[in-house]
Amino acid sequence: MFQFIRAEIYARRASTNPKSKSEYSAADIISEALRDDGHCPHVENPEPPRYLIGSESETRAILGRIQENAAQYRDKMGRKMREDAAVLLAGVASFPRDAANKDPALYKKWESLTVEYLQKKYEDNLRAVVMHNDEEHPHLHFYVYSDTEVNAKMLHDGYKNGSSPKAYKKGCEDFQNEYFEQVASRCGVARTGPKRRRLSRAEWHAEQEMSMSIAKAESAVL
Repeated sequence: MFQFIRAEIYARRASTNPKSKSEYSAADIISEALRDDGHCPHVENPEPPRYLIGSESETRAILGRIQENAAQYRDKMGRKMREDAAVLLAGVASFPRDAANKDPALYKKWESLTVEYLQKKYEDNLRAVVMHNDEEHPHLHFYVYSDTEVNAKMLHDGYKNGSSPKAYKKGCEDFQNEYFEQVASRCGVARTGPKRRRLSRAEWHAEQEMSMSIAKAESAVL
């Protein structure tokens, strides 16, 4: 098994640019996390989320707050913020279902370390973390915005690292490496899959068994 974590930025209105990666607005993303009717058609039997940071009311209030921040924002030229400008960073991290079922304690460790990592990384800008257990793998959604740095691109590791594609890619890779060092490596989860590293299946399974043994031993000691 290998790690999965990603972070994306969202605007008050989804971009109409056909080259844009996002077809969802900040409101869509929050409604999906809250399992509001009509916002999670990909989930066969939606279940209420579990709130690790914040509450349902606090998560719902995120949209109003980023609307207020955006309405008050003015750039150096005195211009208002565009409706399709990024105002929210939202991300997801997941843990393999099989591993969670086999070792619930290891899953709880992963969950705790992930929340700890997010708190350390985003500090007071981390507004909510919710857990879903009604899809293929258990996963955490996290939501980040700043009252002072309204442009959410400056909260995203790729965008804030530079404007060039190379700088963006380097920032995203650093984000993945950071999460691996602080969370995944301590839970027996690999940084990448076997194909990326050109390992045979036997080598991959042997490495995974060793990683899981180390993670379990560390959990037992703690």
